Amino acid sequence: MTGRQKDRQRPLEIAQLAWLPPPFGGVSVHVQRLVTRLRDDGAQVRMVDPHRRSERHALVAYRRIHREAMGSIVHAHVAGIWNYGCLGAMAGLGARVVLTVHGQSLEDDYCRTNGWQRRLIRSALRRFRALIAVNEVIRDFAVSEIGLAPGSVFHIPAFLPPSRECFDQPVDAEVQNFLDRYPVVLSANAFDLTSYKGVPLYGIDMLVDLLVSGASDHPGLAVVVFVSTMAGGGEERLRELDELARSRGVRERLLVVTGSRPFEPVLVRSTALLRPTVTDGDSVSIRDALWHGIPVVASDAVPRPPGVRTFRNRDPRDLWRVTSGVLESLDRIRAEVAALPRRDSFDDVVEVYRSMV
Repeated sequence: MTGRQKDRQRPLEIAQLAWLPPPFGGVSVHVQRLVTRLRDDGAQVRMVDPHRRSERHALVAYRRIHREAMGSIVHAHVAGIWNYGCLGAMAGLGARVVLTVHGQSLEDDYCRTNGWQRRLIRSALRRFRALIAVNEVIRDFAVSEIGLAPGSVFHIPAFLPPSRECFDQPVDAEVQNFLDRYPVVLSANAFDLTSYKGVPLYGIDMLVDLLVSGASDHPGLAVVVFVSTMAGGGEERLRELDELARSRGVRERLLVVTGSRPFEPVLVRSTALLRPTVTDGDSVSIRDALWHGIPVVASDAVPRPPGVRTFRNRDPRDLWRVTSGVLESLDRIRAEVAALPRRDSFDDVVEVYRSMV
């Protein structure tokens, strides 16, 4: 047996570099599930917080991270030019770095920078051992615009199956009463209520339009939305959303739940999942819904998994057209979703790690 073959049989040592909840978001859910699976698989996993409040500069943080992650594969789930640059410096000093790009962040970071900053991003990312792109758009951008070698960029969806316990948790009384009150409850979730290029990122405003459109044909239709954090002006946007729903006569049929409360138990109790985002990565909530046979209606902002019904991005009429079609053929669509093959990305991620040993 060669030395390399022996190395590949040793337990993996991995430092996961990511912000942890609260508040909860798709990336933190993915990382938590990945850490659990890796530890169950025998890997030695450390969680490394990229920025502590006491560390006022990224360079200070990454000196600590380099010490804490010494000898491990560094799997980063971060974005921003400082993070790319510091990770590139670590890679230049011998660290084995893999970056997962979970959404639009890499393209946005690259396109809004100037010439020398773009050169810094390109130079840093080319030092990484691998880049994991959660959808094809990210993969193609990394190869065509950043100039990464196709063999170092892996398209691996972010989905890892949830544990049964995630969905068996009790639901708050307020939410349960809402679910019991309406025969058709559509669910949606958002990390926050921020905007992207001047448009509500998670498209929560469109759900008011949907409720108005369905008022006559589906008087028992309601929507519950989970929002993890009110940071970045969320309180003001929530008041605006409340006023909008009230002015259009659908306030009683819209429930917004804020704070770090588990979304999964409500997802499995809902009729369908709505994902009207203006951009996206590989939505964990979409994958969770499909895993449990729940129909999904999502914007066509990015490629969506098989089985998702898509509508034209930011088109409220098309959102209602597709949603009403799902409601009218609910049993058939549920059967189609339940018959979909179930994709688990864990082995693909581990294979990337093994290629770096």
